[in-house]
Amino acid sequence: VDRMSGGHAAEPDMHAWDKYVADLNTRAPRTAKAHHASELWAKASTELRIISSTIQVTALSNVVALVAVMIFTRHWRLALFTFMAVVSTLSLLLGFCVVVCGWDFGIVEAVAMIIFAGFSVDYALHVAQAYHHCHGSSKYERTAKALGEIGPSVIAGACTTVGSSVFLLCCTITLFTKFGVVLAVNMTIAVLYALVWLPCALMLFGPVQNACCGVAGNWESLDDDGHAETSNGYVAHE
Repeated sequence: VDRMSGGHAAEPDMHAWDKYVADLNTRAPRTAKAHHASELWAKASTELRIISSTIQVTALSNVVALVAVMIFTRHWRLALFTFMAVVSTLSLLLGFCVVVCGWDFGIVEAVAMIIFAGFSVDYALHVAQAYHHCHGSSKYERTAKALGEIGPSVIAGACTTVGSSVFLLCCTITLFTKFGVVLAVNMTIAVLYALVWLPCALMLFGPVQNACCGVAGNWESLDDDGHAETSNGYVAHE
């Protein structure tokens, strides 16, 4: 048995030893029962428990991110686009780790799916929030203004984060090296979705205006034709 095996790789061997020891105990006297223990079994059990809970925790973190974006932007389409960018980023990150790098889905990958959900929503939320506050006569104009205002900051933030991960790549401990690779790849994918995919989605399906002062002084969303209905039922025109 390879002592460096991951949880999934070690699980069949652990069950085989369980079966072997149980078979010995059925033929052994009551006062002479056998037991088996290994550091690898403890590591495998812990890793398997973490992986089994990853899906639930990742789904919960994404739902929390969706609610947070909805609160900040106050528009369901902006929240939906940001949520889609986060889910796509995490999906590509998982594909990179498992398919491109050929890693088993272990502790590093499980923790990355949970932690990097927050990293992934950061850049997309900045772009969506900038779009929400920018004023313009069209979706294209608002998107261009949002990218002009927040784009350089997003790129600078991503460069500093990716730059910090370079030091992890120089580590001799595999855990730190893998974490550095995952961090750099996640930031790269998140920036591409925030500055390429999300602006395209906003230019095609984003709201023309987010807020307008209606007749009764209420603020509501405008549709693509420039009309808005206030909370009191009055109609306001752009």
